[in-house]
Amino acid sequence: DSAALADAEPPPPPEPALRLFGIARDGSRAFALIDADPRVPGAETYAVGERAGNGRIIAITDSTVVVARPSGRRVLRLPAAVRAPR
Repeated sequence: DSAALADAEPPPPPEPALRLFGIARDGSRAFALIDADPRVPGAETYAVGERAGNGRIIAITDSTVVVARPSGRRVLRLPAAVRAPR
C-alpha cells in the first residue's frame, strides 16, 4: 500500500568505508593509520577510544583494528604484504 510506504522511515545512509593502511606502536600505545574521513586526503592516525568515521576504535593488534559502529563491530585487517614479520 502506498500510504504505508510513505510512512516508512528511509533507510539509514551507508556507513563510510574505512581502510586500514598501517599500525604503529610507541611503547605500550598502538596507533592505526585509517582512511576514515573522505574530506581529508590520505589516512589519519587513530588510537583506542578515538572516533573514526561513524565508529570508535576499540582494539588494535599487530595486524587488526576493531571498530564499533552503529551496525556492529567491524574488523579491519592489514594486507599480508604490509604486516610486520614475526
